[in-house]
Formats: sequence, structure tokens, C-alpha cells
Amino acid sequence: APPAAAPTAQSAEQMANKVANDIQQGGLSSKLREMLKPKLIRVLNVIACALLFLGAIFRIIECFKAFNLFFFITSLYFFVFIIFVAAIELHEGNKVSVFIRTYFNFLDQMFGRGVFLIYLSFMLLERKTALEIMFCILILIIATIDVVLGYGDAKRSLASLPWEIPTSMQGQRGDEKHQEN
Repeated sequence: APPAAAPTAQSAEQMANKVANDIQQGGLSSKLREMLKPKLIRVLNVIACALLFLGAIFRIIECFKAFNLFFFITSLYFFVFIIFVAAIELHEGNKVSVFIRTYFNFLDQMFGRGVFLIYLSFMLLERKTALEIMFCILILIIATIDVVLGYGDAKRSLASLPWEIPTSMQGQRGDEKHQEN
């Protein structure tokens, strides 16, 4: 039995490496883009905002059962954060949306929105009810889609690091040029 288990573990490791390489190369992102149209992605993000809003209402209700000032303040921040994401998703041309995307630039990119949704979903878990856990899981799925779709764009928008060899300089002659510099 142990020899049969080894190839399965090896193939699982190979599959994990393949998926990781696919994400880094942008292959998974392009496959997801083909499956999900931009309007559907936007609808999913609005659904995530609605679930977060319901969770925020549950948090406020909890504040009135046994008042806790810190929990109340974090709940108010939670509402503001949800409004930020919802304003961006509902109408990009709106003045509020432009303001938020300008001063909270990470929300202008799909990758940043996905990471922010992950943060908000974990904030939702401060109260551990079954409904909020279910909301968190659904939001995490939507946020993961955002992160995977936005990863390639986020990676391309980063400035190159000084110790990386530019693509134009790769190869034997390029390595010599890089060493001269």
C-alpha cells in the first residue's frame, strides 16, 4: 500500500506546482477571464459587498446586545470599507468612486480589491456564527477570483528591481552587458 500512495502524493505535488506556475504565467488568469465576463465579475463583487453589508448589520445588532465601544468603532469602519468597495463596483464614473480610486489606489486594481475583500471577510469572522462563516467562505471565493484575475496586471505594473536582468538583456551577450553595468 505505501508504494501506491507515493505516486499520488507526487502527482498532487506536481499538480500544485503546475497550478502555481500557471498562476505566475497568467494562464489561469486568462482561462478565468474567458469563463467570467467583466459584468459577471462586477456582479460577484457586488454580491460580496451585499454579504459584507449583511454581516455588518449583524455586527451592529450585536453591539446593542452588549455594548462594547471598540467593537462598535470597528463596526463603523467596517461599514465605511464596504461602502468604499461598493462605490467602486456600482459606478466607476461617479465622483465618489473616482475619489476613492484616487486616494485608495489599491482599490482601483482587481488584485487590490481582492486582497481587501479577503481582509474584510476575515474581519467578518470576529463573531463566529454559522451564517457569518458561510458569508466569509463565499466572499473568500469571490476575492480569490479577483486576486487570480488581477495578479498578472499587478505584477506587470510593478517596477522592475535593480538586481533583475531585463528581458532584453537575457542570454549570453545580455549577461555580459549586465555585468559590465
